[in-house]
Amino acid sequence: MRNDLSCTLKPGDRITFGVYESKFRVEYERLVACSSCLDVSGKMALNQAILNLGGLTANNWTEECTHLVMKSVKVTIKVGRMPCYYVKISSVNLNLFTCCTQSFLKSFTLNLSEL
Repeated sequence: MRNDLSCTLKPGDRITFGVYESKFRVEYERLVACSSCLDVSGKMALNQAILNLGGLTANNWTEECTHLVMKSVKVTIKVGRMPCYYVKISSVNLNLFTCCTQSFLKSFTLNLSEL
């Protein structure tokens, strides 16, 4: 595929790109975010951002959660439960999702030739 062409990828597709011709397989994993220590406006902003990205928010930590969103890392019950589940976990700040949403809503396109 030429660098100036776009292509829609779907789960199971394989793609090779970059200087070292790294190989990747496309997989879909639903985004499920749980918040801890966010105020009402923070929870509303998170809910909207996750919804815009096609994900879900959860009130309580479950094994389906992929991200724990906090303003700053504090030891809470939800943080304590994270290691109990065998899942990929990212503890992130709300700004990550609001920035992703803004890019997504602007029809962000990944240009593989720039990687």
